[in-house]
Amino acid sequence: MIRGARGMAQACAAALLLVAGARAMGAAMPPEVREAGAVTAAAQSMRREIDRMSAAPPGPARDAALALRRVAFDLLARGNEAPDDAQAMAVAGLRLVRACTVLDAALASAEAERRMNPAVVAALARFVRAAEHGLDAPPPAAEPERALREVLAPMREAAALLEAKGPAGSTAGVPAAVVPATAWPEEAQLGPGGCAPGPDPGAAPDGEPDPGAADLARLAAMKGWPDAIAAMNAPSRERFVALTKRWAANLKLPAEQAAARATIDRFARELETFRTLPLEAGLRASNPAASEAALGRGKDLLGAIDRQRKQWVKAWSDGRGTPESTAAMLRLARVLAALEASNALSPRLAGARNLERWGGWSSPVVDLAIHPKAIAGRGALALESLLAGDAAGADLQLAKLDDELPLAWFVALLAERIVPWAAPRPALGSVLAAAADAPAADSWMGSHRAEWALLGRLAAEEAHARATGNAPLAAALRAEFASRAARLAPLIHRDGAAATRMAEIARAVGR
Repeated sequence: MIRGARGMAQACAAALLLVAGARAMGAAMPPEVREAGAVTAAAQSMRREIDRMSAAPPGPARDAALALRRVAFDLLARGNEAPDDAQAMAVAGLRLVRACTVLDAALASAEAERRMNPAVVAALARFVRAAEHGLDAPPPAAEPERALREVLAPMREAAALLEAKGPAGSTAGVPAAVVPATAWPEEAQLGPGGCAPGPDPGAAPDGEPDPGAADLARLAAMKGWPDAIAAMNAPSRERFVALTKRWAANLKLPAEQAAARATIDRFARELETFRTLPLEAGLRASNPAASEAALGRGKDLLGAIDRQRKQWVKAWSDGRGTPESTAAMLRLARVLAALEASNALSPRLAGARNLERWGGWSSPVVDLAIHPKAIAGRGALALESLLAGDAAGADLQLAKLDDELPLAWFVALLAERIVPWAAPRPALGSVLAAAADAPAADSWMGSHRAEWALLGRLAAEEAHARATGNAPLAAALRAEFASRAARLAPLIHRDGAAATRMAEIARAVGR
């Protein structure tokens, strides 16, 4: 495994914030989304299916499928105009739209295999009586479970029986049908990677820093810089001994303090970022995983690192550095970070299709248009451009990766936490549970329920805008999604492997 210097969750948060422009949290969705977006389209689709199915002959399967569509329609129609912090009803409606498809298939299979046993028929009949006219009393938009828990209870029982394995046509030998108890597990039930809630990425630091204490920290750090530079380029050591002495002296001169602090801090950020680049340690140790991530160009990359780092050290030897040397080193670091991340992405996304079985995630991952192979291809193109001396070509691919990688990693991190719990759960039963359930006090992410519901609505609306050819709206919604996901990313995972550090690197050196 390739280790990153910082936690992946923080890197994802930094990257997401940069991609989204660290925008302020205003209204999430423009009016056109509520007027003609995904929720409106889904409600219209449900209405057409209700009209079509109403003309079909009655029966247990048809009646239950029709009633479920009526419930979904009510949720969509009533939840469409809800404010950002009350999207749970609209999201529950979108879940039930997808549940309709799963239910239709399960009922068709049961009828074809003569598995529609009396217990299933009885449960469906109870559901039809409860939901024949949809939702009689609309629940609060932020708490649809107040109505759905009771209305969907018999349907959840029927789903459990339909999804239980056993001999066709009877319940003999069939394991007891289990209705999923909750869609919101406790953290102890999830996969590894938990972390205590960290600071809000957008929060301001407490109080003003003490200039005197900060100067002492600068002086302490500078003592090790000549040796650090010598490890990169031995002839530059003595120059940096003199340079750090000059900076230290300037810190004591009122007229020079501000400029000295700015220069020292800039160099400190660059040194920390460029001292050891992503993949570099593995490549120097001939690590097979690092070589694979570098697409077999490890020797060429190490040569590029050595040459560019030497130029960067020389540029700083007069105490100022140059924008050109910093930009070149930054480009190299970001390409390496992209290779590191894209190489580890695909296996970490495995099983992400099961995320919908958790109560917080409501969008099919396929709708997010995350394509690991395309991301890997962009990394390869950036590498080839870099090694060919085509800075503009490398920057073009990096800009595209800035948009694609952070969101992919956000989903990958979430999948690693959720999938071990979600994968064994039944498909239809889990969708119904996610629609009808609310988090308990000790549920993982339960206190952030409204934020996850809003992410689900944004994801659905972005996919709809993209599918209908409204590229500007899709781009705005994706940026909004990224901005809000950034606030949840640090809470998901503490893993430090193969971090998406491209944007974090850029921010560190003040690009």
